[in-house]
Amino acid sequence: MPSTIGAALGTVIVGALLDMSWPIRLGLLALVLVVGVGYVLWKHRGEIAAAGLQAADELGEASPTATAAPPPDPTTPTDGVRP
Repeated sequence: MPSTIGAALGTVIVGALLDMSWPIRLGLLALVLVVGVGYVLWKHRGEIAAAGLQAADELGEASPTATAAPPPDPTTPTDGVRP
């Protein structure tokens, strides 16, 4: 039963692709590639970030969190007058 449904679905998809013009086919292919690459990058984003930090440490650069300045105190007046 599943193979029959799969064969029918494949036939419908191939038939639809054959009826499309070439620009639409290429656009659909580009869309599938962008979505696929985006999914892979999103799925492995933690590993990519860890590898980037490790490479920065190996090059002797400080990590981005260590060099970031702390946010300003919201209670400090900005006109130069202290209470």
